[in-house]
Amino acid sequence: MMKSRHDRKELVSEQSLGRCRLFDGAGQIELHQLEKLAVTKEYRKGQIIFSEGEPSRGLCLVADGTVKLHRVSPNGREILLRVVQTGDSFAEEAAFVPCYSASAQALAAATQVVWFERHGFQQLLAGSERLSLRIFETLALRVCQLTDTQADHKLKEASARLASYLLSLSAGADGTIPMPMSKTVIAASLGTAKETLSRLLRRFTEAQVLANGGNHVRIIARARLEKIARGEERI
Repeated sequence: MMKSRHDRKELVSEQSLGRCRLFDGAGQIELHQLEKLAVTKEYRKGQIIFSEGEPSRGLCLVADGTVKLHRVSPNGREILLRVVQTGDSFAEEAAFVPCYSASAQALAAATQVVWFERHGFQQLLAGSERLSLRIFETLALRVCQLTDTQADHKLKEASARLASYLLSLSAGADGTIPMPMSKTVIAASLGTAKETLSRLLRRFTEAQVLANGGNHVRIIARARLEKIARGEERI
């Protein structure tokens, strides 16, 4: 992995670690120990953070920016596994397995990733039942999410998957939703093509379910969008 030019420990505080979903509920002693382990690295857009099959060096937290986890098939097709946003962790399994099972790549400029070195984190887990349980809960949740995603891709039409995705995003008081990623990445996460996504957004707009503003959409008819997500209405 190409090392970042900026490795900064001073950017990580106990308070910021406590706001991370992975460490929610951690005690002051545990947060202090995590702070001592943490090293922040900055990655440019498109830079590889680690590659599938590389020896596990540690687990990561996105302090700022966006990271995608993906694998590449033998014929060169990229399979998007997950998109990680600010405040979320990834590669938690690195504390237990010798190699990374997927590749990680920064999607946003100046993406800041907090690293927790593998062996130091293992020692911390050995002394903290609460943190160990939180890691296991997180990994179990990942399995459930992957199962749900696979089921959606098999059982739901693309329009229903898009509606579910839009409903999962935080909307403003007027129903406006900023699109957090490019159409290419969103389409891949929904198991469809960018062209199909654009066509669906156009159909949703024509049906007056959404108002499409390019890098944001506004929900006009939430009840209809919920019906589409459940497969009760087809667009």
